[in-house]
Amino acid sequence: GGTAIYMRFIETVNMFLTGERWEVEDAWESGVRFRLDRDGETVQMINGGEPAGLLALTHAAEYAYLAVDVAPLYGDASLVARDEREAVFLEPGVLVLFDRVDAAADTSRVWQLNSAFRPTITGDVAGLAGDAADLDVWLLGPGDATAQVVDWATDDDMSGGWRLDVAHASADGRSRFLNVLSLDGAVTDAVPATEGTLVGADIHLEGGSVAEVRFESDEVGGTLR
Repeated sequence: GGTAIYMRFIETVNMFLTGERWEVEDAWESGVRFRLDRDGETVQMINGGEPAGLLALTHAAEYAYLAVDVAPLYGDASLVARDEREAVFLEPGVLVLFDRVDAAADTSRVWQLNSAFRPTITGDVAGLAGDAADLDVWLLGPGDATAQVVDWATDDDMSGGWRLDVAHASADGRSRFLNVLSLDGAVTDAVPATEGTLVGADIHLEGGSVAEVRFESDEVGGTLR
């Protein structure tokens, strides 16, 4: 189903890049994830607490759509009032991720991607050149977020690799992350777009077609054309 397709894309990004599975010391740190930082420390989710909730799931011939509510994992609504991820997978090589976060004002909200290869940031695009494939990540929002590359070798708990961090802080604790992942040139360009309360991107695909992906800014749902 759609969940399996989405998870397969996330879990094998590095395998596509390297031609083989890349292992890290802590599986929780692998792949594409979101985190909260406060006072220089990562805010931990609660082990054994309330589970994340599946909000929506659709699997059609050419795409899969998934929406999940992650906020219950923090166990404190005053810290994280909202943490929702929506994903649109355009088969076979495009993943659009929208993270909708409302958190305490003194936190920094961070979208991150881990890889065995060092990302190179050029403008709003992070590129990873692998041995078996290439990955491009269009960093489309928030517009005032800060992107940087972290060497995992600086962490004694990790055996190596790199981490792409896209961090955002604001006085209202509100962040809306929009990122487009493309394997082997499946996307030639991605342009931010808004329509009323909808935010998203016009995604120019290899072959000349354009996918218009939109998400509601403050509630789950959107459009795909």
